[in-house]
Amino acid sequence: MLLLDTTDGLQVVKDERVNQLAGKEREAANRVPAGSALKLRRRAQLTRALRRPQPARRLLDWVAAADPQAVSQALTGTLPGKTLQRAVLLSDGASRLVDPFGLATWEELVRQVRAAEAVDPEGRQWPRTKRSDDATAVYLVIDGST
Repeated sequence: MLLLDTTDGLQVVKDERVNQLAGKEREAANRVPAGSALKLRRRAQLTRALRRPQPARRLLDWVAAADPQAVSQALTGTLPGKTLQRAVLLSDGASRLVDPFGLATWEELVRQVRAAEAVDPEGRQWPRTKRSDDATAVYLVIDGST
């Protein structure tokens, strides 16, 4: 997820393409508690479903890959340089606090993500396929003086 703090306000850019794959299996995995034997089986079913040939398969191959050609699948766009003040790039684990948990604004982040995961380790309150996920953020401040 990319957050762009511009003179026109906050713009949120997110790519939901992978989350739209294997919907039935993803929902089934999200309905059971994390750490259970059934959760492991459901995640295995989800993984198998995601590996089946499908139109979006090429995107999925590159999601966690170090393949330089993955950039061809990236969402891209432009905005006037003078309008951008700050940008934050977040992994899905770091963005959980706002989406899907709905517990905070974008200005609050990683500390509360981990607290929310700890309160619901089995994923009953906030169904998800993993108990915890990486919470990576890159924060960039734009210096307009140059």
